[in-house]
Amino acid sequence: MGLHKLHKQQVVDPSSILSNLHNQSNLTEKLQCLLEFIKQRHCFINRIAVARYDETTDIIKTYTHATEGKNPIPLYQTRLSESKSLTEIMEQRKPRILNNMNPLRSLKSEHSKKVTELGFQSSYTVPMFQGDQFLGFVFFNSSIFNAMKQNVVTDLTVIAHLINVLIVNELSFIKTTKCLTQSVATLANYRDLETGQHLIRVSHFSRIIARNLAKEAGLSDEYVELIFTFAPLHDIGKIAVADAVLCKCGKLTDEEFIMMQSHTTQGREMIEKLQNNLELLSPQSCEILKNIIYSHHEKWDGTGYPDKISGDAIPLEARITSVADVFDALTSKRIYKDPWPVDKAIDYLMEKRGSQFDANCVLKFLENRDEIESIIDKFHETYEPGITI
Repeated sequence: MGLHKLHKQQVVDPSSILSNLHNQSNLTEKLQCLLEFIKQRHCFINRIAVARYDETTDIIKTYTHATEGKNPIPLYQTRLSESKSLTEIMEQRKPRILNNMNPLRSLKSEHSKKVTELGFQSSYTVPMFQGDQFLGFVFFNSSIFNAMKQNVVTDLTVIAHLINVLIVNELSFIKTTKCLTQSVATLANYRDLETGQHLIRVSHFSRIIARNLAKEAGLSDEYVELIFTFAPLHDIGKIAVADAVLCKCGKLTDEEFIMMQSHTTQGREMIEKLQNNLELLSPQSCEILKNIIYSHHEKWDGTGYPDKISGDAIPLEARITSVADVFDALTSKRIYKDPWPVDKAIDYLMEKRGSQFDANCVLKFLENRDEIESIIDKFHETYEPGITI
């Protein structure tokens, strides 16, 4: 009770938080800024976390957070339909207050167990929407019981709405960039006979690798989701390659191969022009996208293109996308080839790890064979080029 009384009288300048938010380059930094702001008024709030919802898979997954100390649930995901309480929050569009989280310890939910194990005792959960579209949840946690008094909830509700706006803006910017670049990518797909299903699979395969690398590489949830979002755009520069080269079924001549290689440079230039004119993405997001487009044909041993860089000099996001892209190309049907069996494609990745591919990316990918085969089955070929995701 004393904590509530002590901080209720504190005065915080709202303009300072808006100014600080403007100066932060990505969503994670903005969330940290908001936590610091909240703690000026309610010092017992220890964590803010955002989980995003993917309606195509019914998956709710951690997206970004600001936490005092250790993040309790990095890279966590589960089906929304398997959580009765979260489903009710979403359906009723009403927040949930828990001032004693101890009863959650007996639940099967990994999320509840991990949050309570780290000593969080109170929570406030707010659903996020854009119109009628459900986007996910904002979670506030405190390490003391009965933290979510009315005055605290009032303040957190305002912060939750602000986070909702930030998420909507972030997703809108990414969606606009993705739509613009995919419009170009679709034209390229019509010409080089790759399908929209290929792009979806590459996206999901890339997330498997990034997710499994996250703990040892220190990757954030936000980074993993950016990989998922941007990996399908790796070949947008192909729109600038002549039909005679792009659609050729036979072996390319040396001159034609040089022309084909230019799609990496052309693609990066397209994104730079888009960003310079519209400034849709944060600098961090834009850099990840450009790295994927420009460097996904580099090889671990330095024999790739366009710059023949090697090893860790190749951006991680490009190394991840390379494994996902090649695996899907091998296991997909094309007019000029039948799909390879999964076992054969895996053997190829294993043979080429340490030369063509980052060996760790390959191994992390293959940790989830069941999920890989599920993705292949769920997003199977339609044989209709140019379908977008």
